[in-house]
Amino acid sequence: MRHLHRAYGLNISSNRHVPYLTESDDAASVDVLVVFHDIDPSEVISAGDGWGFGFPTSNGPLVGVDVFDRPKQHKLRFYHPAGEFLEFVVSAGTVDVFVPDGIAQGDAVSFLIGPVLAVVCRMRQIPCLHASVLTIDDRAFALMGGKGAGKSTTAAMLRTMGAGLLTDDVAVMHRGGDGHISVQPGYPHMRLTHDAARICHRSFSQDSLVLSTGAKCYVPAYSDDVASRFPTGPVHLDRVYLLSTREPAIECSIETVDHAQALRELNRHAYVRYVTNESIRKKDFELFADLARLGSVRATNRPDDLAMLELFCEQLLQEFAG
Repeated sequence: MRHLHRAYGLNISSNRHVPYLTESDDAASVDVLVVFHDIDPSEVISAGDGWGFGFPTSNGPLVGVDVFDRPKQHKLRFYHPAGEFLEFVVSAGTVDVFVPDGIAQGDAVSFLIGPVLAVVCRMRQIPCLHASVLTIDDRAFALMGGKGAGKSTTAAMLRTMGAGLLTDDVAVMHRGGDGHISVQPGYPHMRLTHDAARICHRSFSQDSLVLSTGAKCYVPAYSDDVASRFPTGPVHLDRVYLLSTREPAIECSIETVDHAQALRELNRHAYVRYVTNESIRKKDFELFADLARLGSVRATNRPDDLAMLELFCEQLLQEFAG
């Protein structure tokens, strides 16, 4: 049985239901075929088999990912605290998922709907930012930052204050026929810690953990009738807010970033940079240069205090509306 989903502008067909992704009924134009294998990856994929060691980043459990390359394919090896690893063999149109018995299937789903599908987009020459994106009316703004910057938590508070969620963590971007830069919808969930869910008045469930060994869970961004309220198409991106490292005893502030710094920050926060090549980097640069030239990037400062989050979000919404 095939299951049809849509995320990041891609029509996805899978041999298993993929939780958290929106369902699709478009069986005629599948972009990506996902196949889950019930076989230990060590029995199927060896270090040989023509794979070259392309990008080592991991020094221990879940510190990073090892990437092996073959023509038009990447093999991504994610390490797990259980002492095992998950592997994904990825091309521009297929994803093969290999999960050992000792790792929860939900953990494989979390990697699939995040970095793995982002790699698919990269292999299709589509720029991606490490950012959460929200909408006000027909305009979108991105919260850009590295791991732990507070993108999802800030997005959850903004959602509580009336903004719509377009995507959490992965912003897949393209230039439409009108020349505007837009972001594709991701999936209608946020990844929140218990404290973040509480302060944003969201329910936290241990049954929806992002990783079985982690502290975050998937929280629905829309409480009712998700299918009709979650965006079905791309939204024009008007602004990018760089979430700085949070510091104690500082005031909330938002300021415009000059062209050169904006371009540096956008390139620095390109998503899954470990699979980029010269052609992909050129696409990134052209799109990011336009964002920087238009003065779309803002730098933010905010205290390391969840109690101040609502005040910061109020200032951000006022700045975006101005």
